Amino acid sequence: MKKLLLLLVLGNICSRSIARDNEKSTKASLTRVTVYRAGAEMNHLAKAELQKGNSELIIENISNALDINSIRVNCPGAVTIMGVEFGTDHLVNELKSSIEKSLEDSAETVSAALEKVKVNVQITNELLAVIKANREIKGAQTGVSVAELARLMEYYKIKSMELQGELTSLGQKEKKLGALLAKLKDQVREEQKKNAQSTGRLILQLNAGLAGKYDFTITYITSNSYCSSP
Repeated sequence: MKKLLLLLVLGNICSRSIARDNEKSTKASLTRVTVYRAGAEMNHLAKAELQKGNSELIIENISNALDINSIRVNCPGAVTIMGVEFGTDHLVNELKSSIEKSLEDSAETVSAALEKVKVNVQITNELLAVIKANREIKGAQTGVSVAELARLMEYYKIKSMELQGELTSLGQKEKKLGALLAKLKDQVREEQKKNAQSTGRLILQLNAGLAGKYDFTITYITSNSYCSSP
């Protein structure tokens, strides 16, 4: 009994291994759509060349919004369908659209400008700190005439006001650039979503009595009449 079970397990493993070795992929062509009040019935045709024995066939380009229980696959009598599995294939377009590339370039330009503003803010704050330190040192020194001290204080005042004004201007520029960069990044993400595609696919476990070319007809019910073009 144990030997029989072992042989069955080994046979199953070998069968799956052979099926994976004979894995093939094909795209389904939409042949007919029957529209109902809620959803539609989709009819597809897929062609594949099979070797004799077990194999795995992946049929792509079907709807990703279908009722799994409604899937029906038919093929010639020489082929036995041993299993049907549905999955979603997420395909991201590797070639960026001109709009997406333009948005990314703009985002990089704005990001570089924003970094320069941040550096200027840091430098201006450091200059203010130096002026404040020098003013305190000069104010504490003895032997400085009142006229000279007055001139120094006036200089520090004017310079401090200039730097404060520059900080205000830089802060406003930083805020605007930050808002623009965030908007550009949002637009890039929206464009990426437009370019992203998602389709359904069927994985069939098959056994062919004879090697040859076979047609597979696939029907199912979907909540919409969308299907990717072949």
